[in-house]
Amino acid sequence: MARSIFYRTKSPQGPWLRATGNVPFEVSGLTNDTTYEVDTGDGTLRDVTPTASFTEAPVLADGGDFLTGPGRIADASSFLFFASYRPTTTGRKALLSFNGINAAVYSWDGLVPRFACNTDADFLLLAGPGAASHTRLHLLMRGYEDSGNMVVEGTVWRETEAAWSAIFTQSIPGSTFEFETGTNEDYRVFQRSNSTSHGLIGEAYRVAFWAGIAPDISLTSVREAFAEGAAMLDPALSAAVYGTPIIDAYGPAARLNAGTNGGSGGAFAVTGSFEDA
Repeated sequence: MARSIFYRTKSPQGPWLRATGNVPFEVSGLTNDTTYEVDTGDGTLRDVTPTASFTEAPVLADGGDFLTGPGRIADASSFLFFASYRPTTTGRKALLSFNGINAAVYSWDGLVPRFACNTDADFLLLAGPGAASHTRLHLLMRGYEDSGNMVVEGTVWRETEAAWSAIFTQSIPGSTFEFETGTNEDYRVFQRSNSTSHGLIGEAYRVAFWAGIAPDISLTSVREAFAEGAAMLDPALSAAVYGTPIIDAYGPAARLNAGTNGGSGGAFAVTGSFEDA
């Protein structure tokens, strides 16, 4: 049954306007972050402030398209990493490569998500559960120091299970993760350093990296800042909770092709040209 509501801008106060339709109402033409007074006929006025909605916009990665950062990521005693993607081929495909071919987050043969990195005392290689090609994945990892060991934990949401995996973990001696170890060029997103055959092939939604924090990724509240079911959430949500990441690469294609980094680490140099998926 159709009904009417009346609404107006609160400050500066505007004229009353009428909207008629079925509940729930969807009123077009409102301005984001402007407060409106709404009279639904129940004798009270309600304040409503519309905000911009977020729609994930994946890009196609063809193995040769990648982003290069304007520098190296400094060594750190903790980190947080998130990626959302849909690989369309198996093999060794990188999401983020630090300075050095072995320092990277990537999919190994069988699409097993892996984190590889030196510490100041040893070399760490963390592997998680595999997945099938064309499967939507969210990968969430953290690293931290614990009693003289560097610990890395990970969990992956796989479309086939529609659930996050159990936490997989590894620890080795050390006091920092060595992101600057090696002699290769600055970090890359969607490709491994010095190995052009290891670029991501598939749909890329987001790659984000923080240094200096390590929230407990086993908590539902942490995961809910990044993804809900198969959908990646607005990057502004995780930034509001955990601060601006160093790297935050997400679509649409025009954004990535412009070298836009949503993080604090500066603009990307772009190799190739991304297309919207």
